[in-house]
Amino acid sequence: MRVTARVRVIVLNFNGGAMVQRAVASVLGARWPNDALEVVLVDNASTDGSADRVAAEFPGVRVIRSPRNGGFPANNLAMADLADIDFVGLVNPDAFVDPDWLTPLVDALREDARLGAASPLMLFAAPDHDGLEVVNNAGCELLTNGYARDRGMGDLYVTGALEATDVFAWSGGAVLLRRDYLDDVGLFDERFFLYYEDIDLSWRGRSRGWRYRFVPTSIVHHHHAATVGVGSKVHRYYSERNRLLMLMKNAPSAMVAREVVRFPLSTASYLWTEAIAPLSHRRRPRLDTVALRIRAFCGAARHAVYALRARRRIAQRRTEDPQRLVAELVLERSRRRT
Repeated sequence: MRVTARVRVIVLNFNGGAMVQRAVASVLGARWPNDALEVVLVDNASTDGSADRVAAEFPGVRVIRSPRNGGFPANNLAMADLADIDFVGLVNPDAFVDPDWLTPLVDALREDARLGAASPLMLFAAPDHDGLEVVNNAGCELLTNGYARDRGMGDLYVTGALEATDVFAWSGGAVLLRRDYLDDVGLFDERFFLYYEDIDLSWRGRSRGWRYRFVPTSIVHHHHAATVGVGSKVHRYYSERNRLLMLMKNAPSAMVAREVVRFPLSTASYLWTEAIAPLSHRRRPRLDTVALRIRAFCGAARHAVYALRARRRIAQRRTEDPQRLVAELVLERSRRRT
């Protein structure tokens, strides 16, 4: 008889309000033996009382309170000691899981020892204007310019239409991670704070021969960007800065050089279209995008020495050729949505 896997599910919270309570309730409602499921709330110094409400409503949930807002890598606080855990689940505070979400993910990881992560199907929590469900994430892929994107995002969801497949990376919005994978590769890079920390950890695992599987029979519903809005200054700054840091740590040298050179050139094009050109038409120039991109580039430059040292450490432990990974996993798969 197969022993039930021991699972720890972490819900990260920062002023999550009622949404985080729903997230925790859904995880506790998963069809998994209670004695094999541990739920942990990591609170990023919230000020809205949401952590206290979770502690009061769900006394079985362990609450870890960070003294500061450590961003997404604060998940590490609940991932440092996994001695009695087989798999670690991550669920965003603005998401909620179907009752049967865990079983397909555990089954996938048990069937293949080299799978480091199993990635569920994330659907937008709100249907479209026709009442149809829409895909938010079916795993992640990396484009040749180093930007990551959600596979299948915006596609209409048709039950049974999606197939399980290996993906370049997993999304930290909802995922099940193998403990052995984390022991081998490490945890989230705390310098990233927000965005690309999951792609960075995925890429580090890829360099060690780990793979990741999208499992469409596991379903999670996500209020996309409810905590940090897409297109906000915070989103744009960390996405641009961290993309460069991730590339400096993991990408082939030619790819790093190309993107480091391309970034200021593309910023200059924004300067022309948003600042200089409007002046010729006597319109007020807009410098927000240019200023943000300069900040992001300078932010990446401040961490460049750290990133290059991390790159050397990753290279020393690498078992996969980075050029082959880019050729097979990035170039090819970036052309396909699903």
